[in-house]
Amino acid sequence: MPATARKPPVRWTTPNSATSTNGCATSASLADRRRAVLEAIETQGQLTPELRKAILAADTKSRLEDIYLPFKSKRRTKAQIAREAGLEPLADALLKRPDLDPEREADKYVNTEHSIGDPAAALAGARAILVEKAAQDPDLAANLRDRMWTQGRMVSRVKKGKETEGQKFADYFAFAQAPDRMPSHRVLALFRGRRTTSLSWTSLKPIHRTTPPSPPPVPATSPQWPGSSGSPTMAVPPTHG
Repeated sequence: MPATARKPPVRWTTPNSATSTNGCATSASLADRRRAVLEAIETQGQLTPELRKAILAADTKSRLEDIYLPFKSKRRTKAQIAREAGLEPLADALLKRPDLDPEREADKYVNTEHSIGDPAAALAGARAILVEKAAQDPDLAANLRDRMWTQGRMVSRVKKGKETEGQKFADYFAFAQAPDRMPSHRVLALFRGRRTTSLSWTSLKPIHRTTPPSPPPVPATSPQWPGSSGSPTMAVPPTHG
């Protein structure tokens, strides 16, 4: 009897994977989004030659959205309020000069007119500014995605008092695994567990490996991880507002 050709396993792809079953549609979608981003930023009067070049060079939607993030219309943030209170110089000084005494430096920015009543309030505002700057840095975001994908693990725990109600998720009551080695059905189970409030999980924690990461074996019936090329963007709600 002739040997049956072995069917290659279906591999999940990271959300930035260059390969796609619908490459033409993905490319067209990226081009459409790039045009929309260029128009939106140009309308704001903030499209510099350097920014245009970066947008045109973005080869994935994740990268494009990282670049666009600082220019999106959004609600008034804590960082904006802190800037209006004159706390950006404090944030910049603490970032550039870690040798400074934060409390002493913050005392210079106490301003009751802007509800900055003490150094602690000034430091909270400076912290909000620095967090927003980090969140809107596209190079940092890309680097963190890559590091989390290759050096991280997903950790889940059962919520207190949910042991009985969440029994069908018992396999994930005390679970940890590297994300790049997780089959799709396991990822989906973790999301379902969290939606039903049975599980709580930390997206990724650093680990150290002696061998490079490799794609996980995935059953042929499992759905692919959606996306296009590069590093992953896991659908996890942000930890900062």
